[in-house]
Amino acid sequence: MNWRAAALSALCLVLCSATPAGAATWKDAGLGTLPAGAEQPRLVSRADGSAVLVFNDHKILGTGAKQTGTGRVWLRSLPAGARATWGAPTLISKPGTGRPNVVRAAVGAGGLTVVAWTSRSKEASLFVRVRPAGAKGWLPITTLVARSVHSDALGLELVAGPAGEIHAVWTQSDHDAPCTEPDLPPTTTCEDETLHASTWDPAARRWSAPVLLLRDGASGGSETVNLAARPDGWLVVGDFGAVQADPGSIYMGQSRSPGVAGAWGPVGTIWHWRPAADGVTGFGPGRIRLAATSSGAVAAIWTFREGEATSEYVSVLGADGAWGPATVLEDPTRVDPAPEPQITTDAGDRMYLVQGVRASATSRALSVFASAPGLASWTSRPLGPVLSVTDAFRAATAPDGRTVIAYEKAPAGKGPFTSTLSVIVGNPVTGAFSAPVRLSAAADRTETENGVHTAGGYAGPALTITRHRAVVVWEEAGTLRSRVLALG
Repeated sequence: MNWRAAALSALCLVLCSATPAGAATWKDAGLGTLPAGAEQPRLVSRADGSAVLVFNDHKILGTGAKQTGTGRVWLRSLPAGARATWGAPTLISKPGTGRPNVVRAAVGAGGLTVVAWTSRSKEASLFVRVRPAGAKGWLPITTLVARSVHSDALGLELVAGPAGEIHAVWTQSDHDAPCTEPDLPPTTTCEDETLHASTWDPAARRWSAPVLLLRDGASGGSETVNLAARPDGWLVVGDFGAVQADPGSIYMGQSRSPGVAGAWGPVGTIWHWRPAADGVTGFGPGRIRLAATSSGAVAAIWTFREGEATSEYVSVLGADGAWGPATVLEDPTRVDPAPEPQITTDAGDRMYLVQGVRASATSRALSVFASAPGLASWTSRPLGPVLSVTDAFRAATAPDGRTVIAYEKAPAGKGPFTSTLSVIVGNPVTGAFSAPVRLSAAADRTETENGVHTAGGYAGPALTITRHRAVVVWEEAGTLRSRVLALG
């Protein structure tokens, strides 16, 4: 069997549906009454099958030029079990921490829970709070980034390590970064976006001093953290930036060894682009995404526009720590740089890239790329739904390979800021996804800016899979709704 046939066999094995998921299968898990203005849901799952939801509320104060906003960070838990319902809300933030912008959570063994959020308070721009393993209460809020006129925290991600450690990785705007332009005086400073990290030590119950990552050549980098966590505890981060010494762009990667005492290694090059000798009419790097399979294989996937064509690439991190050659993953005529692809993995060492491919000037069709085990090859397959270029979607994959995709679909033409919200479910039996099941006819519409989902605004539904359940949470009519599907 050649690699293409093997990949198609793997794709059929994983993205299949034995029986359609009927509407009655999705059950209300009882979110009930929530604080007014509840928004931006995020979900994480525990090994015991429970789920954790974090969200924030907001309130607008004043009018006109004096208008300001405030908000709070909340957490709710959904225990394991078919009949479980959401627990009561727990207030995580305290007065004085400002209006939350990006909120993230991570969980570990023994009930370890960490919630972090960026904010624009007067005192700080990155806060974090921890409930240690085995503890019933929460520790006081810790400030990881103090607020200043020179620097603010932007993007944020949290990930749990196998030794009970939690890693926080965030991007930060630095208004006093050293310029690398060769024709500028050495004392000149420039605005830059840099990457930083800190690790929670469960024994000492404290965060390490923040470490600066990926500054060199990172001018123009992404506000979004691009992070992969291997099962053995290794972390890999990536970003792109302009290379001041020549008219090119470079994608960079950096790895951290496992454990609380792990160390970050040197910055490596994932891919370096330079324009052809005759130049190009325009070029632009897209966001890079990283993910790790169940065996620890790490892939970097990114888009890059050169002239009128946008190509999508993949590179695999080798055992020697070097990135492999960049391979074109998608036909440049079909790549849509605007959507936010979702990368998921299963227990069979396979990775899935769910994304939109260009269907017309204003629409994209959902499609999935599935890798062979170990990322040896990739095969694509259309999924059916056709969305507008601003419709958000989320994907999650169970250990057995069943993939759940939740997606918005905007009403035709200009209308209210609402969308339908539907789900399709794959199952490793017959080779096709189920028919779409509509969960809502009036989900809140994704906020976008110039066609791109805003980091601080609502960016689609939250979705996770906890053992044998799929959990979806979305915004609707100023509050949050939730549905749960038993996967058997």
